[in-house]
Amino acid sequence: MRLQNILISLFALYAIHGSSQDNDSQNFERHEMKVNLFYAVLESASLEYEYIVNSDFTVGLGASYFFDVSSSEFEFIAVPNARFYPGNQVAASGFFTELSIPFYPWDDRVYNRSTKKFEEDILIGVGVGVAAGYKLISKKGFVTELFFGIGRNFNNEINVELFSRFGVTFGKRF
Repeated sequence: MRLQNILISLFALYAIHGSSQDNDSQNFERHEMKVNLFYAVLESASLEYEYIVNSDFTVGLGASYFFDVSSSEFEFIAVPNARFYPGNQVAASGFFTELSIPFYPWDDRVYNRSTKKFEEDILIGVGVGVAAGYKLISKKGFVTELFFGIGRNFNNEINVELFSRFGVTFGKRF
């Protein structure tokens, strides 16, 4: 639980820092909050924040919590990402490509022969992934997007070597 509090605090600092760096002369709203509707099918909650750096580049952070651990290898995943939107008239809309670096804690149970008990340790795994998708934005600032990607886990102690990144999100730009 402490790890989740640390990640939430880092996310809040990230969002505050991003809004203080708003010195681009282009005039458009730069923040988006979205809910990944696809994850509701997997009995989980997934929120995403995206900061629009300029009209064709964004950085973001997604966080997913799985209520039913049997539907995922992990209980919680944080996914920082960067997106590139080539050639669109509306800032950060249309086709995009994404690079993500997911972090995921998991409980590692090891049997200690001297104490004859199982000991639990929380470890953090990391991976790297790519995705592509398409984002639509309404005149009122409502956003919907569809994306799919794949990545590789760099921790050999986890059963999952490859992972997928996918979503159908709905949110608001402000």
